[in-house]
Amino acid sequence: RELIRPTFHNILSVASGIIYLSQYPRDLTGIFPKTSIPIVIAFGISKDAIPCVNYDDANGAYLATEHLIQAGCKRIAISMTKRLSGYTRALLDGGIDFDPKLIQLSDWMEGSGYLCAKMLLNQEPHPDAFFCQNDSMAVGAMKAVRELGLCVPDDIAIVGFDNDRFDSLIEPSLTSIAPPFEQIGQKAFECLLEKMNKTPVSGSWKLECKLIPRSSSQKKKRAEPPSLAALYRAPCRFA
Repeated sequence: RELIRPTFHNILSVASGIIYLSQYPRDLTGIFPKTSIPIVIAFGISKDAIPCVNYDDANGAYLATEHLIQAGCKRIAISMTKRLSGYTRALLDGGIDFDPKLIQLSDWMEGSGYLCAKMLLNQEPHPDAFFCQNDSMAVGAMKAVRELGLCVPDDIAIVGFDNDRFDSLIEPSLTSIAPPFEQIGQKAFECLLEKMNKTPVSGSWKLECKLIPRSSSQKKKRAEPPSLAALYRAPCRFA
């Protein structure tokens, strides 16, 4: 707050409108000084009368968890709490019981993803999938899985969040949730133009995320044993 307010006072003398872009969706209530210049927040929230544009975290978590369930996973660990609503809703819709032992608190770093995965893999039975808070943590989880002699994705499927540029370059390539960053910017700019044209604009928008499936969550389907009926239909061979 101490840094933002002086900066805003300098900008207000030359700006016709402001889009404030946050590094993450933090609460910005009360940060901005009262002004007649239109302000829109992109990637942040506020209880002030300022339009806010974000992505739908719960939607992204639901897509990731649903995807892992469809891949055949039953024990899906999650390394965060902020996206629990979408995660638990997908479990409920998929007929899977919620297990609090599969939740691990963490920060955003690769090393944290590694440590979280190591602790979760010490459980019995261990998870068969990880939904990580971001893609760096997912890379750390991959390292932990390999150190235990397990395979991604056949033993442990992994999904990250953010759809970073390196996701398609690592092995196996990383399935991730892509937030609509470009669409957030477009919507914020549209809101700002409307406010500058004196059109009443208020409220907030949550734009939907997108699942980007790659190799890290594509479990190989194990061959089903032949049925008795199939064996009876098979032609007999005699030596």
